[in-house]
Amino acid sequence: MATDRKKVPSGQSLRRALGRTSATFLTAAMIIGTGLFAALGATTEKAGSGLPLAMIFSGLVALATGLSAASVGIGLAGRLLAWLGLAWQAAWRCLRHCRPGPF
Repeated sequence: MATDRKKVPSGQSLRRALGRTSATFLTAAMIIGTGLFAALGATTEKAGSGLPLAMIFSGLVALATGLSAASVGIGLAGRLLAWLGLAWQAAWRCLRHCRPGPF
């Protein structure tokens, strides 16, 4: 099968390259997408006719999480390690206090 290719003068075409960062993000996106589609079947089975409501609720939870992280990030703009430290401390406190039994 022949394809029509136009001749492009040298220096005016896009370079076809996939760098390490692009490949990493592409792989992560495929893994997350696969997990979402796989989980959707189990969710449909459990939620039944309440699936739209369950998806709206989970979307609102994701939105609240993103807005919360963004508001913390605005206060610590340019200090990624400080933000990650605060997030880790908050998560650790939650795990320590929410876990049943001695910790």
